[in-house]
Amino acid sequence: MSIDERTMADVLKADGYATGLIGKWHLGYQDDHHPLARGFDEYFGVLASALSYIDPATPGVENLGPDRHPRSARIAVFRDREIVEVEDYLTDVFTDEAVAFIDRHRDEPFFLFLSHTTPHTPLQATAKYLDRYRHIDNKAKRIYSAMVSSLDDSVGAVVEKLRAIGQLDNTLIVFSSDNGCMGGNYRLTEGMCSNAPHAGYKRYHQEGGIRVPLIMTWPAALPAGRVYEQPVISLDLLATFSAAAGQGTTTEDSVNLLPYLTGEMDGAPHEYLYWRAGPTIAI
Repeated sequence: MSIDERTMADVLKADGYATGLIGKWHLGYQDDHHPLARGFDEYFGVLASALSYIDPATPGVENLGPDRHPRSARIAVFRDREIVEVEDYLTDVFTDEAVAFIDRHRDEPFFLFLSHTTPHTPLQATAKYLDRYRHIDNKAKRIYSAMVSSLDDSVGAVVEKLRAIGQLDNTLIVFSSDNGCMGGNYRLTEGMCSNAPHAGYKRYHQEGGIRVPLIMTWPAALPAGRVYEQPVISLDLLATFSAAAGQGTTTEDSVNLLPYLTGEMDGAPHEYLYWRAGPTIAI
């Protein structure tokens, strides 16, 4: 990502927020593209792509699919700029780091980007999560389900920590994904997930590829239990977070969603939304 772009971390750090990234970055691993150079005070995660979640030989672990992401000098786990050794299941490690970040910054405004790699390949899960899905015969679907379950537990741990420190009502939480499921692009992972009823998969510009979950909760400011029907895009989080912080940072392609979600504004936040990847585009 161009260093000319301001990140959400840049914006919120300037507003006095402690900023942290835990998990996948994948927007550049060179020094000037590193999260610590892009507005984040703290970083723990992987810079380049997904990697093995745990040693495949660990008792109770099930593995499937080509291990295209062995750990290396670039594809490794980093704390700030230093490689660290992680033996436990990576999703659980990221969760623990997120809870610890919240605890450290409980008495000040903070912005935490918890960017889980799960359920990206390679498919790997521990017995703790697999035991919930032993009834699923398809191995790929069983492991994938277990990985999603580990993500569910992570969300629960973050929410419980915010409740424990008395900040749940005052915190805007957003849960989303970067794309639809890959749909078993490899023979071994056939049937692992589905984007039904939408057509297409990850890397496709049909709804199955670009329409993703978006869940927002902020008890002090947003109505609960409402479904917002108008199309929005993850780019809108920049303006939305800045507005939540009491500022007004916007860009030409980022809209503050808060007044739309509270009902103060009618109509659609966008007239058009655009996607492009190489020669493939969608409007």
